[in-house]
Amino acid sequence: MRKEEKTRLRREKIITAALFEFATKGYQGFVINELCKVDGISKGVLYHNFSGKSDLYLTCFQESFEKALAVFLGVEGQVPSLADYMERRHQFYQQYPEHSHIFFEAMIATPEELEADIAPQKAIFLDLNEQVCQKLISESKSYLFGLE
Repeated sequence: MRKEEKTRLRREKIITAALFEFATKGYQGFVINELCKVDGISKGVLYHNFSGKSDLYLTCFQESFEKALAVFLGVEGQVPSLADYMERRHQFYQQYPEHSHIFFEAMIATPEELEADIAPQKAIFLDLNEQVCQKLISESKSYLFGLE
């Protein structure tokens, strides 16, 4: 196995383990030493791939954000109706429980020291929520006033 492949696999192992730990304990409850001990990850390997807890969390969050957006927008990549959006949020939770916990923690209870790093994704999510609401208003006006 090539060195690049080994590095990629180690990194994936760390991310997979961290996703579970962040999802169950949250950012504040997460401890790198515990992750290394429980999952058999050497600190040297972890710190070779990530600068620390915040870097690891942001990597997990980015992966979670990308999965969330893909599910929320669907294959067509369009702003869904409110009903579809709520169904897709539930689907995201069902399909990706660890990602769901990390994503919504970051959106609702952003760790203070990561606010600036998460702000761009948060703005995209809030904009999507606004677009879904605007679509609902537009659809309800059409329905109420017979503009269909």
